[in-house]
Order: sequence, then C-alpha cells, then structure tokens
Amino acid sequence: MKKVKTYIIDSSVLVRRTMAGVVMSMEKAVVQGSSPSGSSKEINAKIRDANPDVIVLGMNSKQSAETELFLNIRETFPSLPVLVVTPRSAEGAKVALFALKEGAVEYITKPSKSCNLLLAQRHIEKRLKPALMMIPRLNMDLLSKKTMDEPAAGDLNKVVGSVSKQITRNIELVAIGGCTGGVQSLFSLIKEIPADLPVPIVVVQHMPKIYTRMLAAELDELTPLHVREATMNSLLVPGQVYLAPGGFHASVKNNGTRKQITLHRGPKEHKSRPSIDVLLRSVQHVYDDKVLAVILSGGGMDGVLGAKEILDSGGQVILQDKNSSLLWDLPASIYERGISAEAYGVEKLGQEIAKRINIDHRQETRMPKRRYRSIHPFNNTDFTSSSL
Repeated sequence: MKKVKTYIIDSSVLVRRTMAGVVMSMEKAVVQGSSPSGSSKEINAKIRDANPDVIVLGMNSKQSAETELFLNIRETFPSLPVLVVTPRSAEGAKVALFALKEGAVEYITKPSKSCNLLLAQRHIEKRLKPALMMIPRLNMDLLSKKTMDEPAAGDLNKVVGSVSKQITRNIELVAIGGCTGGVQSLFSLIKEIPADLPVPIVVVQHMPKIYTRMLAAELDELTPLHVREATMNSLLVPGQVYLAPGGFHASVKNNGTRKQITLHRGPKEHKSRPSIDVLLRSVQHVYDDKVLAVILSGGGMDGVLGAKEILDSGGQVILQDKNSSLLWDLPASIYERGISAEAYGVEKLGQEIAKRINIDHRQETRMPKRRYRSIHPFNNTDFTSSSL
C-alpha cells in the first residue's frame, strides 16, 4: 500500500519533532519533509519539491503568520489536504473552526503550552494516526473547492435509492450526527433549516470540550433558530438546537411530562465521547418511531448501530450523500447495511427535514429570535426562541 507522504510545518521545533515521531512510527505513512513557518513563497517551493499527500500545519491563532500561510496553501494547492494543529483552548477552537470553513480537512488538538507537549504525545498520536489514514479516502473533488461551506459541484440533488416516502407519522425530534467533514456540513445545513421548526434538534459532532461551545456560538450566528451547547437537564424546546458538549455523552430522558437532555461521562463508544450511538439509542427509547436521524459526513462506525435502532423502531434515517461529503465512510457503512436508502446533498437536507416534519420549507423565512426565560430547572438564564 502506498504510504501517505506527510509534510509538517510548525514554528515550534518540539511540535515538529513530536509529529514526526508519530508519523515515523506508522507503517503506512512517511515524513516527506518538515520546516518551521516561513514566507509563503519559501514554503510553497518546499511543498512543490516534497510533493506530499498531506500538510500538517500548526496554527495558534487567527491573527498569525500561520493563518496567512494556511490561506496561501489552500489557494496555491487547492487539492492538497491540510490538517491543522491547534491549541486546546478557546483561541484554538476559533482558529480550528476558521480553518475548517476555509478548507482544512481536520484539526488535531495540542496543549496550549509547549512544555506540556511531551506529556500529550499519546493524545496527539491517537488523533494524528487516524487522520492521516483517512487521507486516501477523502472526496478530492470537494476538497479542491476554495471553501468548504458551499455545495460541491455536480448532481448533488440525486437521491440514492428510493424517493422520499409519504410521511404518515409526526416527527417529534431530529437527531444529527457527524464526524470528519461534519462541521463543514453543519455550517451549510443549519442555514437551510426553516425558522419555524416545531421540534427540537440534538446534534452530536465529534469535537473536544471548548470546541463544541465555540461551534454552537458560530452556528447560532447563521440561523434564526437558537443554537447552544447542551447543559445538564436542558429541557427540549421546539425550535432549539442543542449541541452535545465535548467530553460528555448526551442522552435524552423523559422526566414525567418533560423531555430533557442528560449529560454523563460514561465509557467512550467507538473511541468517542460524545457518541452518536449513545444519543440515538436514548432518543429511540424516549420518542420511539417519532425520530428523524440525519447522518452527516464522517468516518468510523459511531452511529451505525444507533441508526439501525431508529429504523427498526419505525423512525426515519437520512444520509448526507457522497458527492457533498468530505468523507463518506460513516454514511456508506449505514447505506451498505441497508439501514437507509436515501441520501441527499447537504444543501437539500434542510428541505428534507422540513418535509418529513410536515412543514413548508421557505428559504426566505427569517423569523427574528425573541427572548424568553428558560424553565431549565437549575438555570434561569435567558435564551432565545423563534418558535414559542
């Protein structure tokens, strides 16, 4: 098998050595070159000489030379995958989300202080190795776009398998799960969900703590729906989007007449916490056949068994299609098992969600958020609603 040729760029020699050590320990990857951050002209010349399969680029903040270098690499080598290495901090989350929107394929977190890097080598190894192994399976047609927040070119509207069936039962909750490429898909999808959504949405996106809070805040800016990171015992309110926090599983429970999100630090499933499977099992138990599961771009198997439980109970499962997914491993695993025969381009998923909960999808509808007081049992902070 061809080895993944890796080129490492970081201003810290310790970071470069740590990353190079991880790559050199792999049978299916090789270090093609390594250099500190420099001028775009100099780095571009080195990349051309090395001809790597992937760039691993350290980025510490949005206002940095590394950010300018990243944008230049994306412009000069649009088909070359870039993995960004960001601090596990609020600033790191901001730069990671920025990079993902601008075409980075994935991010890897590191300690915010270099002195802790040696202690975090195992942490980096667990994330860098699978990220490098996914490189040959990426959707290069999608990657070559300058940004990743628009639909890919081609026939994305084609439905895989049967056309959407007549809906005979009401959907009471939408559960969305994603992994690699899922962040980019969420930025596209959230803008297409109708403002008058009459059900809650719960999202599991594989990300660490801090990063999920920043993602919720950025998604909230794109939609009249209210997007927030879920908290313990958050009440599920129509028209609200709840993002599972990094480091915690999110489950749904029925507390008498009210349905709530509960958070817990149970064992990781498929090496993930939060886990898509954990969420889907719980919503199937509480909502039975009134669940619509939406599986976005991603790798691995987290979500496959949960999707099967949703479908077996009479609920519905739809997938992001291959053309618009950065990595179609997870949706493909579901599709190939016959769990779902329907896949849609990311720009059509919002319309499909609206159709399946029996509301009109009007793209021009932009209802303003209005404030009301939460009935969260442990928190009386205000939040907003476009549907109550």
